[in-house]
Amino acid sequence: MDNHTPLLNDEEKNFLENYDKENPFLKSLSNQYKERGTLSEKQIIHLRKETQQDKKIHTRCEVLHLSLNQECIFEDKSYSENKNVFVSKISEKAIQIEDKENNMYAWMPKAGVQVNTKLDDSEGGNNTPVLIKEISILTLKSWFTRDEDFWKQKKPSPEMIVEEQANALMDLDHQDEDYTDEITSHEDDDKLPF
Repeated sequence: MDNHTPLLNDEEKNFLENYDKENPFLKSLSNQYKERGTLSEKQIIHLRKETQQDKKIHTRCEVLHLSLNQECIFEDKSYSENKNVFVSKISEKAIQIEDKENNMYAWMPKAGVQVNTKLDDSEGGNNTPVLIKEISILTLKSWFTRDEDFWKQKKPSPEMIVEEQANALMDLDHQDEDYTDEITSHEDDDKLPF
């Protein structure tokens, strides 16, 4: 055996034996390891890269003073947008915001985002105390120009796929047109665009 061939350490073996999350790449490596008891050199290298990325999960962006899963408002006057979003991912140089209502997400460089705050007292009602909370308003700095693909569609959930298929079948009952069910795969959804 070559002295430069990487070997799985005990931590990696345990990780592969007990992997039960949703990452398809790691799932396939886990299945291959369980079947063969080993991985190729390239697979070990990619396993290490992938697990190192998982360890770099940030829960707070100190540059923008935002936290993971924090609710915000995204405003872009040039595109007439005012969306309720939340911070879904934080990396070394960027944040990802997500629009749950439209099932979309967008990556933005931390340096290209301006954060302002406003007080929101809209939760008070009849005979209930007014709760004032601070909400962050995210806008893009003038130098960060976004393109048409700024917002990307999230992967459809299994429930959405079933619903779309049911709707398609109902449409077929009412139309004589051919229907092609397209579900696009976005393998790079979680990869930074820069």
